[in-house]
Amino acid sequence: AARERPVMSTSSPVRVHYRPGEIPALCNHALDRANQGIEKILKIPSRKRTWKNTVLAFENTLADLLDGTQPLFVMGHLSTDPAVRQEGLAAEEVTNQWRISLNARTELYQALRRLKAPSAVDRRLHQRMLRDFVNNGLNLPQARRNKVVALKKALISLETQFQKNLNDDATTLEFDA
Repeated sequence: AARERPVMSTSSPVRVHYRPGEIPALCNHALDRANQGIEKILKIPSRKRTWKNTVLAFENTLADLLDGTQPLFVMGHLSTDPAVRQEGLAAEEVTNQWRISLNARTELYQALRRLKAPSAVDRRLHQRMLRDFVNNGLNLPQARRNKVVALKKALISLETQFQKNLNDDATTLEFDA
Protein backbone atom coordinates (compact mmCIF):
# COMPACT_ATOMS: atom_id res chain seq x y z
CA ALA A 1 0.00 0.00 0.00
CA ALA A 2 1.19 3.50 -0.80
CA ARG A 3 2.22 5.58 2.20
CA GLU A 4 0.50 8.88 2.68
CA ARG A 5 2.77 11.88 2.46
CA PRO A 6 2.56 14.30 5.34
CA VAL A 7 0.84 17.56 4.52
CA MET A 8 3.09 20.58 4.84
CA SER A 9 1.82 23.23 7.19
CA THR A 10 0.58 26.37 5.50
CA SER A 11 1.68 28.54 8.40
CA SER A 12 5.24 29.82 8.47
CA PRO A 13 7.47 28.76 11.38
CA VAL A 14 8.97 32.27 11.27
CA ARG A 15 6.95 35.42 11.66
CA VAL A 16 7.10 37.25 8.33
CA HIS A 17 4.80 40.24 8.76
CA TYR A 18 5.97 43.30 10.66
CA ARG A 19 4.64 46.84 10.70
CA PRO A 20 7.13 49.63 10.00
CA GLY A 21 8.69 50.64 13.32
CA GLU A 22 8.07 47.28 14.95
CA ILE A 23 11.47 45.72 14.22
CA PRO A 24 13.52 48.49 15.88
CA ALA A 25 11.29 48.30 18.97
CA LEU A 26 11.68 44.51 19.19
CA CYS A 27 15.43 44.75 18.64
CA ASN A 28 15.82 47.41 21.32
CA HIS A 29 13.78 45.30 23.74
CA ALA A 30 16.03 42.27 23.09
CA LEU A 31 19.17 44.39 23.56
CA ASP A 32 17.77 45.89 26.79
CA ARG A 33 17.15 42.39 28.14
CA ALA A 34 20.66 41.33 27.13
CA ASN A 35 22.15 44.38 28.86
CA GLN A 36 20.20 43.52 32.00
CA GLY A 37 21.54 39.96 31.89
CA ILE A 38 25.11 41.17 31.50
CA GLU A 39 24.78 43.68 34.34
CA LYS A 40 23.31 40.97 36.58
CA ILE A 41 26.38 38.82 35.91
CA LEU A 42 28.76 41.69 36.63
CA LYS A 43 27.05 42.46 39.96
CA ILE A 44 27.94 39.02 41.31
CA PRO A 45 30.88 39.36 43.72
CA SER A 46 33.88 37.45 42.34
CA ARG A 47 33.97 35.06 45.32
CA LYS A 48 30.35 34.05 44.59
CA ARG A 49 30.77 33.51 40.86
CA THR A 50 30.18 30.00 39.61
CA TRP A 51 30.18 28.34 36.23
CA LYS A 52 26.38 28.38 36.28
CA ASN A 53 25.74 31.96 37.42
CA THR A 54 28.46 33.46 35.24
CA VAL A 55 29.50 31.49 32.17
CA LEU A 56 26.19 29.73 31.56
CA ALA A 57 24.28 32.91 32.39
CA PHE A 58 26.40 34.75 29.81
CA GLU A 59 25.80 32.05 27.20
CA ASN A 60 22.05 32.04 27.95
CA THR A 61 21.93 35.83 27.68
CA LEU A 62 23.49 35.65 24.22
CA ALA A 63 21.21 32.78 23.17
CA ASP A 64 18.14 34.75 24.28
CA LEU A 65 19.38 37.76 22.33
CA LEU A 66 19.82 35.63 19.23
CA ASP A 67 16.34 34.12 19.67
CA GLY A 68 14.88 37.63 19.95
CA THR A 69 16.74 39.17 17.04
CA GLN A 70 17.43 36.46 14.44
CA PRO A 71 13.87 36.55 13.02
CA LEU A 72 14.26 40.33 12.66
CA PHE A 73 17.50 39.86 10.71
CA VAL A 74 15.72 37.48 8.33
CA MET A 75 13.34 40.30 7.41
CA GLY A 76 16.34 42.40 6.40
CA HIS A 77 17.02 39.87 3.68
CA LEU A 78 13.60 38.55 2.73
CA SER A 79 10.87 41.10 3.34
CA THR A 80 9.13 42.41 0.26
CA ASP A 81 8.50 45.73 2.04
CA PRO A 82 11.56 47.98 1.54
CA ALA A 83 10.97 49.79 4.87
CA VAL A 84 10.78 46.54 6.82
CA ARG A 85 13.80 45.19 4.93
CA GLN A 86 15.81 48.28 5.91
CA GLU A 87 14.71 47.94 9.54
CA GLY A 88 15.80 44.31 9.57
CA LEU A 89 19.23 45.19 8.23
CA ALA A 90 19.54 48.03 10.74
CA ALA A 91 18.59 45.65 13.57
CA GLU A 92 21.29 43.24 12.43
CA GLU A 93 23.85 46.03 12.27
CA VAL A 94 23.09 47.47 15.71
CA THR A 95 23.05 44.02 17.31
CA ASN A 96 26.37 43.02 15.72
CA GLN A 97 27.93 46.30 16.82
CA TRP A 98 26.58 45.72 20.35
CA ARG A 99 28.28 42.32 20.33
CA ILE A 100 31.60 43.88 19.30
CA SER A 101 31.35 46.31 22.22
CA LEU A 102 30.35 43.51 24.57
CA ASN A 103 33.39 41.44 23.65
CA ALA A 104 35.66 44.41 24.35
CA ARG A 105 34.53 44.76 27.99
CA THR A 106 37.47 43.98 30.25
CA GLU A 107 35.39 43.48 33.40
CA LEU A 108 33.23 40.88 31.67
CA TYR A 109 36.27 39.08 30.25
CA GLN A 110 37.84 38.95 33.72
CA ALA A 111 34.63 37.58 35.26
CA LEU A 112 34.45 34.81 32.65
CA ARG A 113 38.17 34.05 32.49
CA ARG A 114 38.64 33.23 36.16
CA LEU A 115 36.28 30.26 36.19
CA LYS A 116 37.22 26.65 35.56
CA ALA A 117 35.15 24.59 33.13
CA PRO A 118 33.66 21.43 34.68
CA SER A 119 33.92 19.23 31.56
CA ALA A 120 35.69 18.90 28.21
CA VAL A 121 32.70 20.30 26.33
CA ASP A 122 32.50 23.23 28.74
CA ARG A 123 36.25 23.83 28.31
CA ARG A 124 35.76 24.11 24.56
CA LEU A 125 32.86 26.55 25.05
CA HIS A 126 34.97 28.55 27.49
CA GLN A 127 37.98 28.68 25.16
CA ARG A 128 35.86 29.86 22.23
CA MET A 129 34.08 32.41 24.40
CA LEU A 130 37.35 33.87 25.67
CA ARG A 131 38.82 33.81 22.15
CA ASP A 132 36.03 36.16 21.02
CA PHE A 133 37.18 38.68 23.63
CA VAL A 134 40.83 38.35 22.63
CA ASN A 135 39.87 38.77 18.96
CA ASN A 136 38.30 42.09 19.92
CA GLY A 137 41.61 43.34 21.29
CA LEU A 138 41.34 42.52 25.00
CA ASN A 139 45.09 41.85 25.18
CA LEU A 140 45.93 45.17 23.54
CA PRO A 141 46.53 48.54 25.19
CA GLN A 142 43.31 50.55 25.53
CA ALA A 143 44.04 52.91 22.62
CA ARG A 144 44.72 50.03 20.21
CA ARG A 145 41.70 48.10 21.53
CA ASN A 146 39.50 51.13 20.86
CA LYS A 147 40.85 51.23 17.30
CA VAL A 148 40.10 47.50 16.79
CA VAL A 149 36.54 48.00 18.06
CA ALA A 150 36.03 51.06 15.83
CA LEU A 151 37.36 49.22 12.78
CA LYS A 152 35.17 46.16 13.45
CA LYS A 153 32.11 48.38 13.85
CA ALA A 154 32.93 50.20 10.62
CA LEU A 155 33.27 46.84 8.87
CA ILE A 156 29.84 45.82 10.14
CA SER A 157 28.38 49.03 8.71
CA LEU A 158 30.02 48.35 5.35
CA GLU A 159 28.73 44.77 5.35
CA THR A 160 25.22 46.06 6.03
CA GLN A 161 25.45 48.57 3.19
CA PHE A 162 26.77 45.86 0.86
CA GLN A 163 23.87 43.56 1.80
CA LYS A 164 21.40 46.41 1.21
CA ASN A 165 22.91 46.99 -2.22
CA LEU A 166 22.57 43.29 -3.05
CA ASN A 167 18.97 43.21 -1.78
CA ASP A 168 18.01 46.28 -3.80
CA ASP A 169 19.75 45.23 -7.00
CA ALA A 170 17.29 44.34 -9.75
CA THR A 171 19.88 43.53 -12.39
CA THR A 172 19.02 40.63 -14.67
CA LEU A 173 21.38 38.80 -16.93
CA GLU A 174 20.60 36.78 -20.01
CA PHE A 175 22.91 34.09 -21.30
CA ASP A 176 22.93 32.34 -24.65
CA ALA A 177 23.55 28.64 -24.70
